[in-house]
Amino acid sequence: MLIPQRRVRTAPADPLPQSNLEPAWQRWLQRYADWLAPLLVSLLAMGVWLHQLGDVPFRDWDEGFYTVVAREMLETGDWLHPHYLDQPFLVKPPLLFWLTALGFQIGGLSELAGRWPSAFVSALAVPLTYAIARQVSQRRDMAVIAAIVLITVLPAARLGRLVMMDGPSTTFLLVMLLGAVLGKDRPPWRLAIGLGLGAALLCKGSLGLLFLLMVLAFSVFDSGLASLRCPWLGLGLALGLAPALLWFGLQVREYGSAYLALSFEQQLSKRVASGIEGHSQPFWYYVPELIKGLFPWLLLAGLGVREAWRQGQERCCRLLLLPAGLYGLAISITQTKLPWYILPLLPFVAMAAALPLAQAWRGSTLLRHPFWQALWALLALIGLAAMLSLRQLPGQGGWLPAVSLVTLGFALSALFALLGRPRALVVSLLACQLLAMLALFSSPHWLWELAESFEVRPVAALLRRHVRPHGTLLMTYPGGRPSLDWYCHCSVLPASAAQLADLQAKETATPLLLLDEPSRSQWFPQAPVLGQAQGFSLVSPQPLRPAPLAQALPQR
Repeated sequence: MLIPQRRVRTAPADPLPQSNLEPAWQRWLQRYADWLAPLLVSLLAMGVWLHQLGDVPFRDWDEGFYTVVAREMLETGDWLHPHYLDQPFLVKPPLLFWLTALGFQIGGLSELAGRWPSAFVSALAVPLTYAIARQVSQRRDMAVIAAIVLITVLPAARLGRLVMMDGPSTTFLLVMLLGAVLGKDRPPWRLAIGLGLGAALLCKGSLGLLFLLMVLAFSVFDSGLASLRCPWLGLGLALGLAPALLWFGLQVREYGSAYLALSFEQQLSKRVASGIEGHSQPFWYYVPELIKGLFPWLLLAGLGVREAWRQGQERCCRLLLLPAGLYGLAISITQTKLPWYILPLLPFVAMAAALPLAQAWRGSTLLRHPFWQALWALLALIGLAAMLSLRQLPGQGGWLPAVSLVTLGFALSALFALLGRPRALVVSLLACQLLAMLALFSSPHWLWELAESFEVRPVAALLRRHVRPHGTLLMTYPGGRPSLDWYCHCSVLPASAAQLADLQAKETATPLLLLDEPSRSQWFPQAPVLGQAQGFSLVSPQPLRPAPLAQALPQR
């Protein structure tokens, strides 16, 4: 007889964990995301900011002066006492000169070799911005967006590519700030405050002290007064200040009171109190500069600060408002104002602008408001009008790819805001801005100051054939061209009409003169012409009686 089997009820099997259902590559990405994200934004920053870096000549003033100083370090072997055409160069600290000279030593005397060290250090501001935003917001998406926004901020990307001190000094500020942010829970990180201070002092001089005030103010409001008594902070300050104080001490020993007077009186007190070289501007000077360089990120930054305040993100508000506010106030009350002084503000703007974009990435309807739809559409129309205007202007076609990509980004943003697809809005806006940067740096227009005057390289080629290295001559060009000093390997001083008249009247040896055609016809019409380039003639007036060259030359 068959015995019926008893049916036993069994509990249903537990479902497989969701993580086991994901592809292996996705699990791997999630596991190593905190390492991959900063690596990827670093590579992206290097790819954009170093793209075709050596395709245009050095720019006047900063690049012209600093590259000559770096070249003379290599020629003389004296890396402790900077010189410009055999004369002591006392107005700036040496760190940028060291970096540029290292680039020349590795890659030869070229634009690419001179620019890449400072551009590389400037681009490190991008992963540092990621790290600070990641720590403060505890959101990886917000940190990645902040880093990408900083890459696409035009003043940061364009000026960071040049041989200038402002880009690297911004990186050193972020090193100090990262030390303060991480040092709240891990005190050894406060070492970075002192190390960043030492680098900032060797790069930008007394500006490093302002950076220290900004970082310590944030640290006190973030961690309390006890943060100032941290032994790691004291050790970091000692390690950072030691090389800076040693170098400044060597200059005082070498040049005495002359160095103190020039380095501190002229470069510090006069910049603050009176303005130097005609660069005194009103208090609100930086407001239009920020609007020009940061639109539309500035509007998004304002929205980000408001949202952080409304959501009670106190630490984020302290980070965005306190250091940036102190720095903005300091440069506004300083009489000497220059456009690139805003560079240390740009990482804070990028982090603030990333807040609403990160919320949109997570599905927020914040950027679907009719105001933003209308703004993106209006910007797209303005971009379209700019494209049509550029097509009509001779020699401006190189701007079209970059302007077209920016316009496309605004048009897609308006479309996706209208359709309610916030992730697509964020991707299209950032991607088009990145591609526009690459397109701009692929053309010579990114350094538009070069189009404001004559091309220096043909003139330098003429001078190298007739002027000995480190020689001196006069030129009829207001203000001079420091980049010409680099390319011709000599000193080209600006000459006024009074100086030319004095040289014409003297019966002594006259130096070589680089004259435009009206000046040559007026002052030395009979003088032999050694060559011509870019509308200038190199003439050699016949001396009647030899005399030392120094007697005929004005002092720089």
